[in-house]
Amino acid sequence: MFRLFEQQHRPIKIKSLKELEPGFKPRWFRISFRLILVGFLSMPVIVAGSVLKVSLLIWLGVAIFHFVMFALIALSVVPRGMRFVGFWWPWVGLKAAQLDSWLERDLDWGN
Repeated sequence: MFRLFEQQHRPIKIKSLKELEPGFKPRWFRISFRLILVGFLSMPVIVAGSVLKVSLLIWLGVAIFHFVMFALIALSVVPRGMRFVGFWWPWVGLKAAQLDSWLERDLDWGN
């Protein structure tokens, strides 16, 4: 199926993590880094809202920060929880495997 705006990529074939370039970061790391960056950028919005006494800016900054924290926790906990539940419901285990392969899409372990 043709997907609009999806980039063609070739995974890096590796046998161990030592073969990777020193600056290589998998997809989950890039997502986490961007979320942390957005969380830090929400802090000046909160400060500006409290200095200017604009409650909308304070609310927006706090909402963004809560979203970032929720997303970071979900990124680290949800795949593990899905794997655990997958022992009893195989379809959940399959979805966990698909999620893991998407998060580490840039790596090909050559299995």
